[in-house]
Amino acid sequence: MKLKGKILALALVPVIALGVLMFLAAADRVANGIYDEAYMGMQATALAVRDIFEEGNDGIYHVDETGDLWKGENLNISKATAITDHIKENTGMEVTIFWGDTRILTSIVNGQGERQVNTQASDEVISHVLKNGETYLNRDVEILGQKYIVCYIPIYQENSDEIVGMVFLGTLQETVSSIINKIRGQFLLIVLCMAAFVAAGAYLMVNRMVLALKKNMDALACISQGMLQVEIAPAILGRKDEIGDLGRNIINVTEKLRAIITDIHAKSSALHEESGRIETISSNAFRTMEEVNHSAQDMAKSCYAQAQDASRASENVSAMGGMMEE
Repeated sequence: MKLKGKILALALVPVIALGVLMFLAAADRVANGIYDEAYMGMQATALAVRDIFEEGNDGIYHVDETGDLWKGENLNISKATAITDHIKENTGMEVTIFWGDTRILTSIVNGQGERQVNTQASDEVISHVLKNGETYLNRDVEILGQKYIVCYIPIYQENSDEIVGMVFLGTLQETVSSIINKIRGQFLLIVLCMAAFVAAGAYLMVNRMVLALKKNMDALACISQGMLQVEIAPAILGRKDEIGDLGRNIINVTEKLRAIITDIHAKSSALHEESGRIETISSNAFRTMEEVNHSAQDMAKSCYAQAQDASRASENVSAMGGMMEE
């Protein structure tokens, strides 16, 4: 991997990892926030449904001989399908009224259009709502093959703390999921745009950095081949980072190398001149030595001739001495 790729990877990997973590954390928070909002809305609607049956309808909850649930003597809750259907039409939520653990009134219908009444709540719902008087919330309940987000609240007998039934509110999970997925998609788009922007900025910055570094390396390659007439772009020399320092150092090196070479050239010229003078002196000394040699040879010849003359003179003296003795 080239330097550009390594720098880009070093810059982008943390950004991408941070973006993924942010997306996951935000997506989870968004989902939880939307579910919480859905629960709050369902609780408020459930309370409103309970108030619809209680406000203006005095009397206790009771079941008549036909099995219908009444509130007082005026409101037959088992026959109040118009109320539940109206709530479903305006809010998109399913509504069910329980007498004890049994569904008495509901807006939920099966594929044949039959209302799902006279069925029982689950043991978990009974434990939380009917026994403990708690609000029960769940985001993953299956009803007739579909997933629902549900809310159960207790119904109290008139002027008492006795729990006699429950109000159920349910909305399709896919409705909330579609909202969550839409928000997640928007957030993911934002994260991707930010990542693309950061990647583009990092690419431009790294490309500029690597290009400046390459120009410095090209200058060093020229210096290594003996070409000292290199130039560094003013933009590189003006940088305040290490790349700018490298460019300025290259210029300093070339200037010093040129100064050294100029000094060596000057000293070489001086040495050449001295060598010429030494050669001239050597030639003169050689000629002088040849003349001395010739003179010495002439002196040797003269001395030899004088020695021969002295020898002959000695012989003559000896002969004269003999003659004088005779």
